[in-house]
Amino acid sequence: MTATKRVKGALFSIPFVYGSIATPITKRDTVADPSHTHRWTVYVRGLDNKDMSFCFKRVTIKLHESFPTPSRVLETPPYEVTETGWGEFEIMIKISFLDPAEKPVTVYHQLQLYPKDETALLPSKKPVIVEHYDEIIFSEPTEEMIEGLRAYSEALVVPESGQFSLQAEEAEIAKMDEVQAKVLEEQDRYRLLVTKAEEELRAIQAESRELEAMQGQA
Repeated sequence: MTATKRVKGALFSIPFVYGSIATPITKRDTVADPSHTHRWTVYVRGLDNKDMSFCFKRVTIKLHESFPTPSRVLETPPYEVTETGWGEFEIMIKISFLDPAEKPVTVYHQLQLYPKDETALLPSKKPVIVEHYDEIIFSEPTEEMIEGLRAYSEALVVPESGQFSLQAEEAEIAKMDEVQAKVLEEQDRYRLLVTKAEEELRAIQAESRELEAMQGQA
């Protein structure tokens, strides 16, 4: 068996997106089960819908046990499963790579059929899209994989606006900084309250000792 050479010092961070899109079933749609309320698709894609087959060997999508053949194995793109149903549940997504030495990556996605805001109770035909951004780190990949990794990285263009853009990242960092500032402010306020309570306790203890001393002299 020929040993696979690895490229020393090479490091690649490969972004990808996983999530789901759910659309309400209308009277014009034909479904096997009349109790089903939505048609949905769960998927794994490259950023900007780029092909990931240069490093993905297979994607296994594990649905709820109530579905026929709940474990769906996809060996070619698109890496997605479309079904109909009425309930929300957690979906396991396992990504295996062409290089068998690379450990599979497992992520979890909560299928969402209804919007999570004030419009949730209102009838709507708009699709509900829930996506997550993640990155896979390849450290010292094989010579067989590095060409595809380089091509993907060189073709990658981070959008200026949108959910996974630099602008969105900066907004998220600003939000995290704001939350951290509030946490630090609350910590300072709590320390002041504790210090004040300790001072009051010491004053009460001192006063109590003085009263005990006076009672002893009486």
